[in-house]
Amino acid sequence: MAIDAAQKGALPHCQQATATVSDLVLVDTPQHSCPACPLRDIGSTKACLTAPLIHDDRRYGVLTVAFSRQAALYEEERNLIQEVSH
Repeated sequence: MAIDAAQKGALPHCQQATATVSDLVLVDTPQHSCPACPLRDIGSTKACLTAPLIHDDRRYGVLTVAFSRQAALYEEERNLIQEVSH
């Protein structure tokens, strides 16, 4: 589903936003902000962090992880996503 959407240029909002930055993108209400996202129905207490997958200055895609809203704000969690994605 996500691959088909990407091939048609219909990426979710968070992935479109991540395409132009090298930092994390926080979506605190995916059910409202990203209606095309497969994670939109994760629940009203969840948030998503999206980061570009980069290696040797080349972008390979994006990594999106769902967290509780509170955990998505923790620096330790954000640092882990940054480390994994770069």
